[in-house]
Amino acid sequence: MSSIRVPPNTLPGLAPLLSGKLWQRWVKRGQLFPIQELHESVRYVRLKPTTSCRVVIFANDESTEGLPLGFLLHLYADRARAIEAFRKVRVPKSAVNTLRFAPFLDEQHAVVAAPFPFDPELPALRHAYRTFRLKSALSGLLPHLLRGSWRFSKSQTRMELLAYKPGRRAVFRTTVHLERQQPADVRRLSLHVKVEHTSTVANSYRKLLALHGASPDGGDWSVPRPLGMVEERGLVASAWGHGRPLIELLTDPSTDTTIPLASIGRALAGFHRLTVDLSEPHTTLDPGQIISLSRDIAELLPGETTRLASLGKRLATLAIGWSGSTAGVVHGDFHIGQVVVGSQRILLVDLDRAGVGHPVVDLGSFLASLVEAGVDAAGREAFLDGYRQETSDTLDADLLRAATAAALFRRVTVPLRQLHPAWPDRIRERLDLIEQFVGTVTS
Repeated sequence: MSSIRVPPNTLPGLAPLLSGKLWQRWVKRGQLFPIQELHESVRYVRLKPTTSCRVVIFANDESTEGLPLGFLLHLYADRARAIEAFRKVRVPKSAVNTLRFAPFLDEQHAVVAAPFPFDPELPALRHAYRTFRLKSALSGLLPHLLRGSWRFSKSQTRMELLAYKPGRRAVFRTTVHLERQQPADVRRLSLHVKVEHTSTVANSYRKLLALHGASPDGGDWSVPRPLGMVEERGLVASAWGHGRPLIELLTDPSTDTTIPLASIGRALAGFHRLTVDLSEPHTTLDPGQIISLSRDIAELLPGETTRLASLGKRLATLAIGWSGSTAGVVHGDFHIGQVVVGSQRILLVDLDRAGVGHPVVDLGSFLASLVEAGVDAAGREAFLDGYRQETSDTLDADLLRAATAAALFRRVTVPLRQLHPAWPDRIRERLDLIEQFVGTVTS
């Protein structure tokens, strides 16, 4: 296992974890599963250098029922905090027997480890993760099918983990298999299932209902059709849209991506025109967040402190152009992973951060994701041309470049979150790219 460079002023357990030695020690003790390379198995890293770090790691093989075998590691600055956190981890003995591993505390390195899906800060996750629990949860969503003559097949029901943010949410693509004998029939339902905190799920469902209700019926774009929620389980389900994720299309050399990119631009313009009451303002990439982020990055790269302070100040000044705007509905986290391209329509997904704000927030975020994916200027312009076709608003070139730079800045630490062995150099390269965008802004 290769060693990964450790950020300065970090936690006592981070250096031995990134070197691979700590993981190997846990494997020898029978506490964890073996992996070849840490960075290849990591799904999530969130580091606050002086206080804590969360790391989610999944094995390459599968556990029972085809579900991923994983662990959530929470690293702390001192032993006392780790001990206190470990007291909150509750995993039934029966679950340990099924998952093969139990939670543990490495007091010496101030690390708390819990098997997925037993997230101490997201207890609702464990209630939907296994298929026998999923049946109980879905009965509240699909009572007309999960009662009477229909039988829920646990062995043929599948759950694919799409996204997981510890303590916040998990998203699954779930295929439910139903059978009945009289009359003989088989049904497969493809669902988008999200698990979040029970205190927020009702608001998420209301937002999805409002956005779907305001979307055009039978048009060339849509948002997921909500199926229902189970509030006490923190579960929201919607129908899975047919099509290919845009990420797949962008990596397919046989596909002309300018056509779907133009369609996506038109779809986003339609989304921005929706008339729906979303009370919460969208605050991503406001000036305060940009300044705070520049300071956080400087903790990781002290040698870049002066450059980061200057860049953060410049981006924060430019952000005034969209900050505080309530011009209309915005997606809030629009990037290439939020689009499914069907044969007849575009599906815009993952509406958790939807709110009111300036449309350039979505435009800059999507353009930044295209830049990161290596899409050339022609592809990016096709997206903007599609957007222009459906709106009478003028797209200010300076504001677009500024929003794109700010969105790139927000994701500048991705190489570290992916534990790339050369993450400091990769972050510096991203800073160079952001400065190029900022340098073309004339205002």
